[in-house]
Amino acid sequence: MNQQKLLSIKQRVKGYLSFEIPAVSMLFLVFAFLSADMGYVLYGADFNDRACRDAARAAAQTTNLTDAIKKVNAVLQSHKGNAMVMSGPSLYGPVIYQDYGGSPPSQTSPFVTVTTTTTINLPFSPIRFDGATFGANGNMSFTQSYTFPIVRFK
Repeated sequence: MNQQKLLSIKQRVKGYLSFEIPAVSMLFLVFAFLSADMGYVLYGADFNDRACRDAARAAAQTTNLTDAIKKVNAVLQSHKGNAMVMSGPSLYGPVIYQDYGGSPPSQTSPFVTVTTTTTINLPFSPIRFDGATFGANGNMSFTQSYTFPIVRFK
């Protein structure tokens, strides 16, 4: 009789395992998808940040707005990424070039402000983050702005 009880317990344990393994596998699959999306989100934010900072730094080394816009566009072209993964970076709004006509007020320095945007195509767009802003296709956009003092090298 004891052997029959022991056999019955073993069979029940096998039954539980046949349920637990698929359940845990699905949970791991969700974590894998979430990790991939988070990797893309971190990559997109960092990519846009670097492009904006480099564009603003280049614009701050020019002598007028026209040259600043040319430099910003050249830097953004050099930062183009893989079109399958992202669009951009691109200029978002005007380049603000405030040099105060060559004579800034006291306690003020001339500055340039550049704002860029990048849109990342998430690989697993059905997964939604609560509170995050997504486009219609599951894309996520990042916008960054940098302000640098205008410096003129002679």
